Amino acid sequence: MTDKERAEINGLGLEEKVNYSKSIIREALGKFGNNLVLAWTGGKDSTMMLWLYKQTYAEMDKPLPKCIFINEGDVFDEILELIDRVKRMWNIQVVELKNDEVLRNIKVIGDIVKVTGMNERNRKELEYIDFKEKEFPFEPESYVGNHLMKTVSVKVFIKENSIRAANCIPS
Repeated sequence: MTDKERAEINGLGLEEKVNYSKSIIREALGKFGNNLVLAWTGGKDSTMMLWLYKQTYAEMDKPLPKCIFINEGDVFDEILELIDRVKRMWNIQVVELKNDEVLRNIKVIGDIVKVTGMNERNRKELEYIDFKEKEFPFEPESYVGNHLMKTVSVKVFIKENSIRAANCIPS
């Protein structure tokens, strides 16, 4: 998107921005059909995107695609409660993604995870990011933790569900 296009969109009124967003969502649905997934963090931005998708799909009389929530092992209880409440209120399907294999090896942030105790998939993922240490402290927001807890979980879900596109909005 050019600076000029961005400026034009920023200059739109709220209703025009909503309609523009809905047109992009309709375009994504046309292009990817049922092979689309929505990433939802429970934050304000991704919740707004979820609302836009919900509105757009309802206008088209289509069921909302699956939503994924990535549990990286350090989620506030309030976020989990919000996810559960909105899921029930809006009747949406939310799939919680997490790397159970890593989580089984820790109790709290900072616990040491031994690479030799991990399954082959996670060891290969560590090789992929060129991690050569024998252990690491569990820290979900570290480079290693982020890759294992978020990237790996999403990669597995995408492969298992033949996903072709994802809306990924930061919280």
